[in-house]
Amino acid sequence: MMSILNRLLPTLDRPQCSFGNAQDDSAPFNDWLIGHFVSTTGGLRHSDDIEIKWGVHPRGAGDDRWTVNRLATSISILVSGVDRITLPHRAFTLSNPGDYLIWGPGMPHRWQAVEDSVVITVRWPSIPDDNIEAPDELVELVREQCRAT
Repeated sequence: MMSILNRLLPTLDRPQCSFGNAQDDSAPFNDWLIGHFVSTTGGLRHSDDIEIKWGVHPRGAGDDRWTVNRLATSISILVSGVDRITLPHRAFTLSNPGDYLIWGPGMPHRWQAVEDSVVITVRWPSIPDDNIEAPDELVELVREQCRAT
């Protein structure tokens, strides 16, 4: 029993739980609730390992720009409503609660709320400036590669 306590003692100097509201707490971070961008005063919400977004999107909201993560993998999971995520070779409509799309680093993407929707997005790892605008040449290259397979 003592060895377990000895291993846990170094962690007891920081918060062990956090309670809040995802919509309220993510508002200052463009809907992102957990990640490197949350200051260390945010306690357990600060993480270099993972990012979690609580996205509440009114119908028509979205990002028409192609963006890409250089190193991170992402998954978006529909909670309610209808959301569309477009990759260069195909658009995916998330229309049933639990529908998800996962995409890896280097995959350009953009999204639009087809109806009012709530989407949880998880991205890992959490790296500053990893999400950038995708160059048109990358979008075309991925489109051609995906069509060929």
